[in-house]
Amino acid sequence: MPPEPNPRNAIPDAAPDRSTLDRILAETGNATSQAPETAASEGFAAVAAELGGASTPHEGMPDPHNAGTGDEPVEAAVDPNAATSVAAGDSKTLGQQGISEVGEEQAGEGGRSGDGVRSVSVPLSAIVVGAGVLVLVAGLAVACFGWWSARDEVEGMRSGAAGERHAEQVATDYAVGASTIDHQNVAAWVSKLKANTSPQLANKFDATAPKLEEILLPLKWTSTAVPIAAKVASVSGGVYKVNVFVDVTSTNAQNPKGGQMTVTYNVTVDSNGGWQITDVGGLDGALPTR
Repeated sequence: MPPEPNPRNAIPDAAPDRSTLDRILAETGNATSQAPETAASEGFAAVAAELGGASTPHEGMPDPHNAGTGDEPVEAAVDPNAATSVAAGDSKTLGQQGISEVGEEQAGEGGRSGDGVRSVSVPLSAIVVGAGVLVLVAGLAVACFGWWSARDEVEGMRSGAAGERHAEQVATDYAVGASTIDHQNVAAWVSKLKANTSPQLANKFDATAPKLEEILLPLKWTSTAVPIAAKVASVSGGVYKVNVFVDVTSTNAQNPKGGQMTVTYNVTVDSNGGWQITDVGGLDGALPTR
């Protein structure tokens, strides 16, 4: 027995009349003024409904051209133009949002880069002032160095001058003592010869004292001395060589009235050894000749 035809898939026997088409087109025109694509779709749908729904499948109704077992899901009709418009709008929005995010990220990186490499601007006036301060400090440093150097030189000169004066005084005292002789007290005179001398020089005087006494006693020699001047001739390693000039007045058995003469002593004074006298020259000028 042949199957019964489905009334929903049946095509009407006769076309709609003119008034029906005019009404459908008028409704379609009103809808088109609001949304062209949507209105066109709704107009076609209305025409299809009026004709019996053979051209466009509706929700809940199977498509006669895609007929199957009846268990497949039915897809709703979607306007491709509307989907494209929505997709384009969303893409544009997402693109703008992405550009905005990239700009913010670049701005952040730029800020970080700026933090990493900072540029410092120094005013010209500050540079000039800084240079002036540096010049002033350098000038003060040079002046202080010069002052300290001059101070050291002055102190050295003072120290050297003081050393020379002391050496001259030591040599003068010795020369005056060595020139003061009394034949009645030769031991005291020998003690003056050995006073403030080095052990080596003192030993020499001890060795020559008996011979000197043999000369002084027969002549009844007496003498006194007055210092005239003393001058350092040279200095080397703290050792001063001093020339001392003394005026000696003497009397003896051959010249009871006495006589006067100038005697020059060459005295070596060692400041490293406690300002001791290490050598004496010219002593024979103050002694009588045989």
